[in-house]
Amino acid sequence: MCLVCCSAPEYLQVYDLRCDNLIAPLGIDTPVPHFSWKMLSGRNGAKQKAYRILVATDSLLLEEGKADLWNSGKVKSPASVMVAYKGNTLQARSVAYWKVGVWDEKSGQPAWSGVSSFSIGLLSPADWKGAYIGLPCDVGIPECPLMRKQFEINGSFEKTFLYINSLGYHEVYLNGSKVGDEVLTPSVTQFNKRSQVVTYDVSTYIRQGRNDLVIWLGRGWYQPGLPGVVYEGPLLKAQMEMLNDGKWDTLFASDAGWTCRESGYTGIGNWRPHRFGGERVEASALLADFTSTTLDAVTWVAAQ
Repeated sequence: MCLVCCSAPEYLQVYDLRCDNLIAPLGIDTPVPHFSWKMLSGRNGAKQKAYRILVATDSLLLEEGKADLWNSGKVKSPASVMVAYKGNTLQARSVAYWKVGVWDEKSGQPAWSGVSSFSIGLLSPADWKGAYIGLPCDVGIPECPLMRKQFEINGSFEKTFLYINSLGYHEVYLNGSKVGDEVLTPSVTQFNKRSQVVTYDVSTYIRQGRNDLVIWLGRGWYQPGLPGVVYEGPLLKAQMEMLNDGKWDTLFASDAGWTCRESGYTGIGNWRPHRFGGERVEASALLADFTSTTLDAVTWVAAQ
């Protein structure tokens, strides 16, 4: 019998890149993001001795001599959690790409991660052009309305982002397709203190010519009598922006030009903590889908 002793091959891998603890986040609420990553080695006891972070406006610029937003240089440090950005000032709507190289005790050259990305959201009231809109109480029950916006696209674009600040839950449908797979969005907040903005990259949902956007609102915890609640139903503030030739332009924002209607869903009971109610569905009012053909076949009213 012959015994052969084999050791695992040495390798160093950098993975699980996160920005502000999120994977490729859209619309973060700070111009100073923080980066985190993990290191995997084929050698027991391997430790990070240094790192280099590159941040650029284009993924093709992520080389040491080309990163146009930040090149951290080789930093001798074991830090790999929430490392602060220290590059050129980032503005609202900025889109950036980044990667990190890591040295361990035996590395002559860094092991590089793949490329990740992040974007900065609308940071100040001046960045918003839209108003809060909802279903008028005098034309229907405003608990769970459908809000609709039709718009035209003619020409090329690089990216299209949709920013939504809903008081209550929302789901987004564009040209009949649901955007994302989230439910019960956004997270619950106390409305006399704060509300949250969700950013969607809708570039792949947009088509040339006419587009139909539907945002389905649900009252959730935006219930009359709770702190900060000022309307009988959920409210929506939204804004769509398009990037072309490095410049962002606002396509539209929420205003009285939007239309709305009841969705067929209303609440039952007194929704309070530990006193939950239910939901009534009027089947005759439900739409088969959110395609333009179906949307055009029903009546809509002006949003308030």
